[in-house]
Amino acid sequence: MSNKQADSITERAEIVQTLSQMRPGNVLDFQLAVGVKPRFKCKLVGYEEGRYMALSIPAQSRVDHDELLVHGYGCIVRTIIEGEAGQCIAFKSLIQTNLRQPHPVLFIDYPKQIQLYSLRNQTRIATHVPATMIGEQKDESTGQTEQTVFHGTIVDLSVGGCRLKLPWPLGQPRLRIKDVLLKVVFPSQPDEPLLLDGEIKSENRHDGRHITVGIQFDEVPALVELFDKIGIDKADVDYPPVDLS
Repeated sequence: MSNKQADSITERAEIVQTLSQMRPGNVLDFQLAVGVKPRFKCKLVGYEEGRYMALSIPAQSRVDHDELLVHGYGCIVRTIIEGEAGQCIAFKSLIQTNLRQPHPVLFIDYPKQIQLYSLRNQTRIATHVPATMIGEQKDESTGQTEQTVFHGTIVDLSVGGCRLKLPWPLGQPRLRIKDVLLKVVFPSQPDEPLLLDGEIKSENRHDGRHITVGIQFDEVPALVELFDKIGIDKADVDYPPVDLS
């Protein structure tokens, strides 16, 4: 992370707005700031603004580091927010309590300061472009692998990836697809769809009816060359380019 430009945020409202993008179940990178500074993955259980964050620590990590998971000990938490920003959040905190019953939950202080690190070195353009995603997933009832087609909308696009918004009601299970073929149809060239091999890197809840899927492309040419090839023009773009590097 040392080669990334960090922004330090101390204003309460901005901290709350940033952390509100986190959801229960999000995977966090947790590092204790004592001893040999052990580091392991955990999951967010929930939080109350300004008071605490509750984390679920893996059983083995609890066994290995139980003597360090005590009140007053320092820790560092990191996580990635895909969304519009494509950022890594990092903050220091203190352990409040290590609850063992009825379910093991670790409580830490809600941060008063956070660091944001941009993860993207490429310009992204906000779009509203129809796309079809094709991938194979296993049918849990039959055990067979079936090809599945999803129809959605690309909400931002770069030379190396995109975010695809898909209809996905609450309660529907998560995607079980990794490698996909993406068919993108630009209004300026409806008869010349762009086909991209890609890999799903993230999945996040967008709202009660949709999810967004972060897709990384394989060997896509430079941004200008790509846009020249697909004939993108101002009619295809909702907003001007946004530099997230």
